Amino acid sequence: MAIVDTLTSVYSSHSVYLERVAAKFGNDVLPYLETIEKRVSDVLNAMPNKMLSTQELNDVRAEISRITSEELQAYANQYKVNNRELGQHEVVFNAKTLDSVVSGYESSVPSAGIINSVAIGAPIKVGENQFTTYNRYVSSYWKQYAKVIDDSVAAGFIQGGTNREIAARILETITLDRPDGDLSKAARAAKTMARTGTNHYATQATIAFADANDRVIIGYRFLATLDNRTSRQCSANDQLVFKKGEPMPTPPLHPACRSRLIVEIDGRFTYDDSASTRPENFTGADGERDPKQVSSKKTYFESLKQMSQADRIEILGPTLGKALSKMDADTFAKSLIDSTFEPLTIEEMKKKDNQLGRILKEMDKK
Repeated sequence: MAIVDTLTSVYSSHSVYLERVAAKFGNDVLPYLETIEKRVSDVLNAMPNKMLSTQELNDVRAEISRITSEELQAYANQYKVNNRELGQHEVVFNAKTLDSVVSGYESSVPSAGIINSVAIGAPIKVGENQFTTYNRYVSSYWKQYAKVIDDSVAAGFIQGGTNREIAARILETITLDRPDGDLSKAARAAKTMARTGTNHYATQATIAFADANDRVIIGYRFLATLDNRTSRQCSANDQLVFKKGEPMPTPPLHPACRSRLIVEIDGRFTYDDSASTRPENFTGADGERDPKQVSSKKTYFESLKQMSQADRIEILGPTLGKALSKMDADTFAKSLIDSTFEPLTIEEMKKKDNQLGRILKEMDKK
C-alpha cells in the first residue's frame, strides 16, 4: 500500500489545525474594530454643540477615515506577518512528515523568502474565472471597509440634525453590536479573508516544498473535507492526483475554501499501512452529526455512496442525491468537476454528454 495512505491521514488531521489557525487569524481583527469604534466615538462626541461649517464637517470625516484606514491596515499587515510565519511552519511540517515516511531521506526546506515569493506571485481564485494576487486580496479588504465606514459617516452628516443626533446615528450604523453594522460586516469579511488567504499561503508553501524535493515528490493529491459544507467543485476533486506541470485545481478554489493539496510521493517509496485514516463529519437527514475516522483511501462521494438515500438527498439535493445512487462514486465525481483549470474547446465541451448528464435528463422527463 502506498505511502500516500499515511500522508492522507496525516494531512487530513493537519487540515483541521489549519482551519483553527485561520479562524484565529480572522478573530484577530476584533481588537482593531473595537478600537475603531472607540476612536470614532471619541471624534464624534468631541464635536461642539454648534452647527459646523462644511470645512469642519469635512475635517471630521477625514479624521474618521484616517482612523479606520489606520486600524484596518494595521490588522491587514499583522495578518500578512502571521501568514509568513505559517508558511515557514508548513514547509517544516512537510519536511518532518516526508522524512518520517521515506526512510533515509532528508528533505530540503525552502527559505522564508522563497515561500513568500511563491505565495505573493501565485493567483488566488475569488470567483468564476476571477483571480487576484495575495497582496491585492488583503489590501482590498481594508480599503473596502474603510470606504464602507466613510460612506456611512457621510450619509450620517447628509441626513442632518444636531451634532449629538448625527453622532448617535453614525455610531448606530457602524457598531459591532449590530449584526448589520459596518464593523460587524468587516468582522465577517475578515474571517472569510483569513480562511482564504491562509489556505493560499499553506498551499503555496506546499508547492514550494515540493519543488525543492522533486527527487521524491512527483505531484500532488487534492484533499477535500468530508462534511456537508464542502463545495461541489472541491468534493468532485477529492483524492485526484496531478503530476507536476499538469493543469490542476489549486486551493483555494473559492472564498473560505478548506481543501488542500498534499504531496504525492514517487511509487518506489511504498509500505503497508492499511490502518491510516482521515476524519469524516457529515450531518444526515435527521440533523445529527456522525463524526468518525474512515479509511484514508475513501473519497468524498464514496462516503456519500454508503449513506442512506435520505442522507444523500439532504447533502446533495434531490437531483444529485438520486443520481449518485445510480452511479459509481468515481464516475459521479468526474462528472461534477469544473475543469476551468484545464483548457477546453467548445466542441470538446459539447462531447461531454457524460453519464451524469444522461441521468439528469432522464430525471427531468419523469
